[in-house]
Order: sequence, then C-alpha cells, then structure tokens
Amino acid sequence: MMMNHRPDKKCSLRTTLIIVPAALLDQWKLELELKTNVSPKCLIYHGSKKPKQATELLKYDFILTTYGTMSHEWSNTQSNKGTRRHDNWLFEVEFYRVVLDEAHCIRNKQTNMSQAATALKSTYRWCLSGTPFINSVRDFYSLFRFLHIPYWSEYQNFDSRIGKLEGNNPLGAIHQLQNVLRSFTIRRKKDSKLKGKVLVELPPKTITLQYLEFSVEEREIYNPIENKIQMKFNRFLKAGTVLRNYSHVLAMLLRLRQCCVHPWLIQEEGLTFITADGTDGADEVLKRARDLISDEFVRKVKDKFLKQALSRLKAERASQDAAVEIEE
Repeated sequence: MMMNHRPDKKCSLRTTLIIVPAALLDQWKLELELKTNVSPKCLIYHGSKKPKQATELLKYDFILTTYGTMSHEWSNTQSNKGTRRHDNWLFEVEFYRVVLDEAHCIRNKQTNMSQAATALKSTYRWCLSGTPFINSVRDFYSLFRFLHIPYWSEYQNFDSRIGKLEGNNPLGAIHQLQNVLRSFTIRRKKDSKLKGKVLVELPPKTITLQYLEFSVEEREIYNPIENKIQMKFNRFLKAGTVLRNYSHVLAMLLRLRQCCVHPWLIQEEGLTFITADGTDGADEVLKRARDLISDEFVRKVKDKFLKQALSRLKAERASQDAAVEIEE
C-alpha cells in the first residue's frame, strides 16, 4: 500500500507527502520506521534538508514537511520569487498520496496555507484530525476543497446547503453535514474494533485534581483583576450579547490564566496592571550578585543573554520557515 515503485494502474510511483506541524516531524518519522515492517525511505523536507531537483522527491516512500514550508513555497510560486534551484519542489511534482495531519490547520479558506494545500497535485488525498471544526461548520469547507469532494468543493454549493443553514437551523446544518461526511469519512474512537478486537488497548482514564491556594500577595493582585473582568462579563450578560462577544470572553479568561502565571503578563494599553516595583526580587538578586561577585560579572551575564537573544532573532529572520502564518 505504501511502498514506492510498485505496479499500479494509475501511478507507477507511490510517494506519499505528509504535511504536519513542525513539532511532529521527528515523531512521524519515528512512527513510520517503528510501526512498519518494510523499512520505508523517509525524507524530512524542511529548512535546509531539501533536494536540489524535484525528481529526487519521487525516490522516497514518504516526504515529511510542515505547513509553513508548504505555504512558503506556494507563495513563491504565486509571486514568481522561486528562482533558486531548490525552491518550490512540492508544487513541481505529482504525488501518489497527500496526507494532512492536524488537518484543521487549513480551516480558514482564505489563508495561504489552505490554498497551498489545495494546489498540491496528487492521486489520493487524506485528512487526519481529531477536531475537524472549531468555530463553525464552515471550517469543513476547506477540507472538502482539499479533498476535491464533488459538488461540495464548490463554496457556493457548500455555503447554500450547509453554511447558511447554520444561522437559522444549526441542528439541520449538522445533520446535513453528517450525511455528506458519512460517504467518505472513517471515524476511529477508543472503543472502535477491527475483526472483533479493540484497535488500541488503553488503560482507564484517571483524573486527579490538585487545588492550589494563592498567597496573600497573589490574592491581592488577582482579586481586582477578576472583579474588573467579572464586571465586563456581566455587561455582556445583561445585554444578551455573550455569544456575540465570545472571543472577548475567551480573551478575558486568558488574562486570568496569565495572571496565575505572573502578573506582569497582564497588559493593558501597553502597560502592565502591576508595575515593576521589585516585588519579584530581581533588583535584590542583581544587587546581591554585584556585592558577592562583581559588577563586571553582572555585565558579562547581561551581554551573554543579549547576544543569545539577538542571535535567535537573526536566525529567525534568515530562516524561510521561521514565519508562522496567523489563521484567525
């Protein structure tokens, strides 16, 4: 099924391209090597690890790359900037199979990432996701477009039959969507069975709640912020506009979570709720270091961390894959 260079009526080469978040590249490669018994040839197509010719891609069974790399190469093909010999190979060849892991990453149909995935050439297409939609049933459209589902890959058809229905009849939109998905979706749950056996034997889930108490100082910081946010939420509740402002509600919850980490993470109009008055002990630590060692030591440590930060910034600007596309 997966090995390259096997006879097939439609395609003589069977290279599979797998698009994954950058953090999962090595994990996917390890799984392919450990969970198969055919020793597949895998290439991580990312950063400087790219062949010099497009045809070299077809020598591998699996090509692993990131959404950022794919999006960057597609942008180059659209702006005619891909002039170097190792640029944009993903869009120069036709793969046997393209697999999107965490496929909900392309849910916004207007992003380069979503359009790039659709532009890839392949015989077969798979989407893998545990959360295929997040904000609305319209999130499914990008998956349908990528999969080239007849009729439903046209946005006008999808929106008129499913998207617009969500506003007036959400349950009807879900039922319509389920009817469409049933024809080409395989759903795997923890209790799913194959030939009478459970696919994956999982131990029972154990949940342990550990409650932590604020110190007196932490409570003095947290309570005013919580009261301020509670007042904002009460205004939404009184006006009946909670759902309309759900993004603001989520942002307010995030502020409370950030405050639990460190109050300096909470900013409003560029200023922190809590000013830097030395309560975190930073000034005391610096003074102690100067007294016990020397001012020269403190200066060298500061210079060292500054150089490291500047070096990381320079590397990120130089890397073609450093930019992360904002979905929302």
